[in-house]
Amino acid sequence: MNRPKPNREPHTTLKKGQFSRAIKRIILTSRRFWPLMLIAVVLAIAYVVIAILAPQYLKDLTDTITSNNSLTSGIDMKEVARLGGILIGLYTTSALLTYASTYLMTTVSQRYSQDLRKQIATKINRLPLAYFDSHSYGDILSRLTNDVDQIGQSLQQSVAMVIQSTLLLLGVLIAMFITSWQMTLAVLLSLPIMALFMIFIIKLAQPHFNRRQKELGAIEGAVEENYSGQLVVKCFSAEERVAKEFNQENKQLCDAMFKAEICGGLMMPINSFISYFAYIAVFVTGGILLGNGAAGITMGTISSFTIYVQLFQSPLTQIAQAFDSLQMAAASGTRIFEFLDEKNIPEEKDKTLKLIGPEGQLAIRGSISFEHVKFSYDSSRVIIPDFSAEIKPGMKVAIVGPTGAGKTT
Repeated sequence: MNRPKPNREPHTTLKKGQFSRAIKRIILTSRRFWPLMLIAVVLAIAYVVIAILAPQYLKDLTDTITSNNSLTSGIDMKEVARLGGILIGLYTTSALLTYASTYLMTTVSQRYSQDLRKQIATKINRLPLAYFDSHSYGDILSRLTNDVDQIGQSLQQSVAMVIQSTLLLLGVLIAMFITSWQMTLAVLLSLPIMALFMIFIIKLAQPHFNRRQKELGAIEGAVEENYSGQLVVKCFSAEERVAKEFNQENKQLCDAMFKAEICGGLMMPINSFISYFAYIAVFVTGGILLGNGAAGITMGTISSFTIYVQLFQSPLTQIAQAFDSLQMAAASGTRIFEFLDEKNIPEEKDKTLKLIGPEGQLAIRGSISFEHVKFSYDSSRVIIPDFSAEIKPGMKVAIVGPTGAGKTT
């Protein structure tokens, strides 16, 4: 079928500055939800404080169990019960704070998505026919569904995650230096390697995420046009050609989805691989310090430090995942805001035409005549090259033809 083709730039990368502009505009257009987002941030800060305090009680619990006194006079079960109760209370509170923060961000993301859908629905009714001639209906619907959903998911998962992970990263780093600066330096050796891999993967994945969103719009356009126009397809015996075009669109979508998921999926395994070296560095450094009788180094110190290492590595992974999600949001946001920024139909309410004859009677005969009409929305494509027709009063005329032939025009 002769439907409008999606606009595919080579390699479909976001242009310079588009990522930051899209994210900035998402933040600005969600300003009415900032109070809820602020509450979610406060809850995230409370979670970070608990996450930093908990390992210190775990250290005291481990020292209580492994101290020399426990070997001679037995383990102080009252102290163990007290510390265990504190840890249970801290981790329970942490879980409740996480749930509350997630609930708030889910509310924000769904309401913001609802606002975007309303704006797009309103915009559709204000666009000139030229836009619909150059864009498939399926691509427009994809912006209304896939792209809006992607922004909602990213807003829900990424905003709180980035803030919480950044605060947790700084807080844990301070706690690690207070606990043992030697083991902290050993852990930090893995940080530059992880940062380099994160930057590399983000740059590698972004073009594929952007291309994925465009291919989703293209495939939805193909589905919408083909299945809503089955009568036209069958009348023109175009089943084979339509199937071939759809298979080509489907193949391009499969390729884009595969590359996007493969590139995005590299983040977790690489970070996990690097984190193992951090654990090895902690155990080796802690074992040496414990063997040399370094001041303040006990089994409890090493035990709590392993928790800090996990808390230190986890924000890095979460930040990487958040940027992964933000890349998809930027690609979707760029498509949505490009649509919303399209020029509306000019206002013509001040234009009037009265079909009144010289003697005041209605000058309407009911006949329509077209004589060698030529029309195009822009210079790139002529919609009607040469059209002539005369429709007399009382006639019923049907305009038939494949999609894109100019029937609506």
